[in-house]
Amino acid sequence: MKLLPVGTQRRVRFKLLAKPGSQVFVAGTFNNWNPTANPMKDNPESGHYKAVLRVPPGAHEYKFIVNGVWSVDPKCAARIPNAYGSQNNVLHVKKTTCWDEARESGLRPAGHLPFRKQADRILKDIPLELQGKSIWVDYLRRDRITVAGLGLAVLLLLMLVVTGRV
Repeated sequence: MKLLPVGTQRRVRFKLLAKPGSQVFVAGTFNNWNPTANPMKDNPESGHYKAVLRVPPGAHEYKFIVNGVWSVDPKCAARIPNAYGSQNNVLHVKKTTCWDEARESGLRPAGHLPFRKQADRILKDIPLELQGKSIWVDYLRRDRITVAGLGLAVLLLLMLVVTGRV
């Protein structure tokens, strides 16, 4: 697990539904309002545009530019008046200083794989031999081994009993 240091930029996904084939950009205080710095990619024929940017922590104003026309994000209710008589969207990017804060914000470590069902977790069964007695373990995606419902302490105790050390 990699902890994010204070002040690290965060990945932010911007999405917009526009006419397929449009030229769509996102501009804001995070890129000095450059109208062509961050083009958004679309899904062909669907009009779903998206861009993933690294944005520093703090409050940022932004707008979309669609075929040269500046517009607000219709799915973002946080808006603030600007100097031109219209409005800008407001984005609040939290900084993460420890894993507890990241967990509260819904982030997951890079290797996190959510499990849908118990059956999805098992990649293969691995037989283990302990002094001629066979037990089976399930090898999990997250590099954990569970032993047919037994806890690690019980497994260790079993190994000690079988080897005659207890």
